[in-house]
Amino acid sequence: MSKEGLENSILISVNKAFDSLTTMDEDYLKKNLYYKEFKFQEDNFAEIVDMLAKIQYTITFNEKEYSQLLDKKLLDAQESLIKACNDIYSERIKLNPKLQQLVQSTIIPYYHGRFEIGFSREISFLPLELRLYIYTSLLSIEASTIRQMHLIDRIALTLHKAGESFLGDISIFISSWLKSKLSEQISRQKLSFSSSLQREIKSINKTSKLRQRILTDAQMTPEIAGQEFWYGFKGLSNLSNIHNIEVAKICLDIFTLYFEGSFSLVKEIQPLLIEYYKTRNSSKIDKLIKKEGLDEVTIVRRYTNEVYNSNTVEEMGMDYSQQLDEYQKLYVQKVHKNYKEYSYLYINPSMPKVSSNTLKIPQSISQVEAVMYIENLEHILRFKRIPLSTFNEYILNLSTSIMNSKDWDLGTLNIVIGSLANIYGMVWFRNSQDTYPLLSILVNILRTKNKDEIPAIGTGWPVSIILEDSANTTKKFVVFKSKNQYINSFVGLTYVTKDPLSLSEGIIEEILMTEQNQQIYWERIEKNPYLTKSKKQKRHKIWAKMRKARNEEISKNYINNQTQTKKITSENNKLQQNINNHNSIDQKVEVKDFSSLPYFDGFIFEGYIDKKNKQFIWRYFINHKIDFNPMSHNNLNNLIKYARECLYTGNPFMVKGDKPNELWAASHPMQIESAYGELSQIIEQIK
Repeated sequence: MSKEGLENSILISVNKAFDSLTTMDEDYLKKNLYYKEFKFQEDNFAEIVDMLAKIQYTITFNEKEYSQLLDKKLLDAQESLIKACNDIYSERIKLNPKLQQLVQSTIIPYYHGRFEIGFSREISFLPLELRLYIYTSLLSIEASTIRQMHLIDRIALTLHKAGESFLGDISIFISSWLKSKLSEQISRQKLSFSSSLQREIKSINKTSKLRQRILTDAQMTPEIAGQEFWYGFKGLSNLSNIHNIEVAKICLDIFTLYFEGSFSLVKEIQPLLIEYYKTRNSSKIDKLIKKEGLDEVTIVRRYTNEVYNSNTVEEMGMDYSQQLDEYQKLYVQKVHKNYKEYSYLYINPSMPKVSSNTLKIPQSISQVEAVMYIENLEHILRFKRIPLSTFNEYILNLSTSIMNSKDWDLGTLNIVIGSLANIYGMVWFRNSQDTYPLLSILVNILRTKNKDEIPAIGTGWPVSIILEDSANTTKKFVVFKSKNQYINSFVGLTYVTKDPLSLSEGIIEEILMTEQNQQIYWERIEKNPYLTKSKKQKRHKIWAKMRKARNEEISKNYINNQTQTKKITSENNKLQQNINNHNSIDQKVEVKDFSSLPYFDGFIFEGYIDKKNKQFIWRYFINHKIDFNPMSHNNLNNLIKYARECLYTGNPFMVKGDKPNELWAASHPMQIESAYGELSQIIEQIK
C-alpha cells in the first residue's frame, strides 16, 4: 500500500502488520476475533492494529469463507466508532438535551434510510462536530449497507477536517471495507480492499486541502474561517447554495440552538432567514450581511473526481462543478421532494390518517393468519398516512408476533421475516411502491397450502425470491433454495431480466453472492428502543432456531451426497490406489485413467485429498455444469498434466468427464469458489 498522504501511524502500522501475516488461525477467527470487542482509544493502539490487520487479511484472502464473521465485525466496528465519537463532542452537544432532541426528531428521520454523499448540502453549513453528531446518529440506526457506506465516508472526512486523525483513519479503514464489499453493486467490478484503502486516503487528503482552497477563494481571514458560525450563516443565507428549503429550515433551527449561548446575533438571524426562505426577498439579509462585513465573502462549491481504474483523485474544473451542483439540486427536488413542512415524517403525507384499529396486532400470528396481516400492511402502504416512527413500531410488532407463533414452517418463516426487512428498507428509502410486488408474492406463497406447488429452483434452504424485472404484464417469480453455506440465510428480493425459471442454479448463485453484500441488517432495526428487552430475547431464540434449521438442511444434503458415494465403491478403491501411488511428489507415477475418479453427470463435485489417511473425502455436490468447445488433443493433455500436478499437492484440480466437452472440478472443502475460478482460468489458457 502506498504511504502517500498517511500522516497518522495507525494505517501504516496496520499495513505493516498485514504484510507480516502469512496465515490465519481458524480457531482465532471463530473463537477469539468473533467475540472480541473493538475499543477505539489511542491507548489501545497495539490491539487495534492487530485486529484490523487480521480483518484486512481475512477480507483479502478468505472473504467468502468468513462472510458472516466479517459482517458481524463490520457492525461491531461501526458501533465502537460511534461510541468513540461520542466522547469527543463539546459541551454544546453533550450538555444540550434540547439540541439532541431537536436533531433526533427532525434531521435524523429526514435522512434516515436515504442518505447519500452528494445530496446532503444543507448539513455542510453546520459546525463540524454537529455534522459528526448527525452522521453518527444516522449510522447508529442505519440498517442498509449502502447507506452505511455513504455515512462512513462523511464521518471519515469530517473527523479529518476536525483534526481527529486517529478516529479519522479508523473511519477510512471502515469506509474502505464497505466500498470494497459493495464495489460490484456500485461499479460492476470488484475493488480489492487495498485499492479501496488507497483511494480513500487520497480522497480524504485531497478534499481536506480543497476545503482550505474554498475558504481562501471566499477571501475569509484565518480568524473568520475558524469561526464556523460565520461560515454557516453565509452558506445558509444564499438560496443558490441550498438544495432543499425544508432541510435548510431544519438545519437553521439546529444551527441557532447550537450557537445561541455564544452568539446573540443568531436570534436576529433566524427569523430573517425564515422570512427570506418564504418570500425569496433578500433585502433584509443583504443588509445584515453588509453590516457584518461579509458582503465580499463568496462561498464556491468545488468537487473531487475519483478515477476508478487508476486509483487517482482529481479536482473537478469549475464548469463541471457548477453543472454537478445544478444536477444535485434537481435530483433532490425530484427524489426528496419539497413537501410541506414536516411531511417528511410521514408515509403518504397527503392520504387519510391510518386508524389505531388498523395497527392492532395480536401477540402471535400463525402462518395461516399471516395473509391477513401482510395484506393489511400493503393496504397501509398504499392508502394511509402513517408516521415513519409508527411504521417502525408496526413492522417490529408484526415480525415479532409472526416469530412468536410455533405454527410456521421455518423455511417459509425465513422468507417472510427476511422480506419484511426488505420492505423496511424500501419504505425508509421513500419507495413504498416498490414493496407492492414483494407483498403480493408473500401473499401468494402463504396462500399456497402445498409448499411443493410454490415455484422454486434448487434444493436446500430458501435464500431469495427471484422476480422477473421486464415489460411483461405477468412477472414470474421463484423461491431460490440453496445449500451453499457462503450465501446469507436470506439475501432478499432479487430482480432478473428474464424468466427466472430459465436461469441455471449456478447463474443465480453467482448473482446472489454479489447481491447479498447489499443487505438490510435486522440487528440495526432491532435497536429501536420500542423493542423491549424481553421481545429482543424471544427474537434472538427464534433467530437461533432458524439458523439451526438451515444448518440441518445443509447437513441433510451433505449426508445424502455421502450416501450416493457409497454406490461407487469400486471407483473409490481405484482412486485410493492412485492417491497411494501419488502421495509423494518424488514418485513420478502418471495418472493415465481419469475415469477412475468419481463424478456424477452434470455436477461439479467438491472434496479434498486426505493424505494422512490416504483417501478422497467428499464434501457435497454443486448442481452446475460447465460446457465449452471440444478441445484439441494437445490442450487436453495440458489439462491432464495440470490435474495431475494438482493431485500431488491436494490443491483444487480438474478432471475429465465422460464427454469430450465437459470437465468436473474438485477443491478443498473451504475453497468451493476457487474451483470456479481455477476452471475458468484453465479453460482460457488452453483454448
